Amino acid sequence: MMDGGTFQADGLSDLAFTNNFKINNSVNGGAIDANGTTLTVAGNISDGNGAGKLTVMDSSGGGGATVLLGTNTYSGGTTICDCATLQLGDATHTASIVGNVTNEGQFFIVNANTSGITSITNDGTFSSAFTMFMNATSASSIAITNTNGGATFFGTPGGTDTATAANATIDNNSGGVTTFQAQTTAGTAQITNQTGGATAFMDQASAGSATIVNVSLGTTVFGTPFGSDTPTAGNANINCIDGKLETHTTMGNNVDQPGMRLRVTLGFKSSLMPG
Repeated sequence: MMDGGTFQADGLSDLAFTNNFKINNSVNGGAIDANGTTLTVAGNISDGNGAGKLTVMDSSGGGGATVLLGTNTYSGGTTICDCATLQLGDATHTASIVGNVTNEGQFFIVNANTSGITSITNDGTFSSAFTMFMNATSASSIAITNTNGGATFFGTPGGTDTATAANATIDNNSGGVTTFQAQTTAGTAQITNQTGGATAFMDQASAGSATIVNVSLGTTVFGTPFGSDTPTAGNANINCIDGKLETHTTMGNNVDQPGMRLRVTLGFKSSLMPG
């Protein structure tokens, strides 16, 4: 039972536990501190007395990682501090958490059922906060916000990941970025890029059937300058309202131009196809 306390690794070697934990609804909930090691919890973490909140820490300053492998049902939300890393699932375990995730550090979704996650906020105010959907994971219907330089990545650069944004709602603002890499897809996501926010498609990624809106200096980018990657717009609808569409490859079709200060930057090997 965690009631305002911290479950901390010894800082000497990697540790793995199969114990089940409960978190009470106290002011600080409960915390797991990897303390510079890889601390794996294969058991399930659930609510104790009321909705428990989990904070993921690393008192070493960022050299460790907490790995959750169980079916975790604590309902008070998850906070990843700016020095910490949380990994959800591994090659042989499909893990899950529920509720809201506030991420100021690093969140790797390796093998997971994400249907219970309601929101992920990647806030880069204090560090380079990001979430990465890896392998064949899905963003389900999560509301994702990337702000103050925070980011969401689908896949690894040059990899074979087929992760999808699925039905997520993604808001990139104040320098927040979403990047699709490898063979990932935006699915049917609703993506808004605003106030310096951006979405990028690299490698063989696809915009799928997503709806993407660039407003107030928001940007959508396909490919890299002089690169050999071949991302595509798929059947996406891309709306630019005082935003920017930049392409360095043959990007595909269905680009909606509402006639409101659309700025299109076409790079090398570029073509803008009618819908």
